[in-house]
Amino acid sequence: MLILFIPLIENPPWTRRQDGKWLKLVDQQWKEVAPIDLLKVTKLEGQPWLGLYALIAKEVYRQRYQLNSFRKNQLLRLRKYMNDILLDQLPFLADIQRYMDELAVCDVPEPNTLAGGGVFMFQQVAAMREKIVKRKPFNEVAEYQLKNVFTMTDKTDKDLLAMAEVYSDDFSDSVLLDNTV
Repeated sequence: MLILFIPLIENPPWTRRQDGKWLKLVDQQWKEVAPIDLLKVTKLEGQPWLGLYALIAKEVYRQRYQLNSFRKNQLLRLRKYMNDILLDQLPFLADIQRYMDELAVCDVPEPNTLAGGGVFMFQQVAAMREKIVKRKPFNEVAEYQLKNVFTMTDKTDKDLLAMAEVYSDDFSDSVLLDNTV
C-alpha cells in the first residue's frame, strides 16, 4: 500500500499544463499558477505526503511492512522530491527523509527470499461460481441474485444519496472539463 503513493507524487493528477500555462486544482477548480509558485504545496499535493508519513512514521507499520529490494527502490524514488522548499512547507517530512537516507544504505532481501514467502500461490475462488460450475441450475442462481443481491432497499438512504452526489459524474465532469482560469 505504501508504494501506491509514489505515482501520486511523481505525476500528480491535480497539476497540469494547458496552452503553455500551469494549472493546479485548488478548492475544486483549476486555477492558473505562476511558474515561480509551482513549488508551493496545495492541500491536494500534501495529502500523499501525509499518507506516506502516517505509514512510515509508525514503528508498528515499519515492522509489519516487509521491505524487499523492489519496494525499497520504489520508495527511494521519492528522495529527489524532498528538497528544502518542500521540507520548509511540510517539516514533518524531515523524519521521512532521514528514514529514506537510512534505507538507502541498508540491505534488504530480494522479493523471492522473504520469510514466509513460499513457492505456492493461492487463488480465491468465489463460492457462487463454484456452485454454477458444479451444474447448479443457472436460472435458480440468477433468480436468487435478483431477489437477494441486486435489491434496491438502499435507494432511500439519505447518507448513501449524499455520498452518491459527491461522487457523481456531474461534479467530476465539471472539475475535469472546467477551462476557466
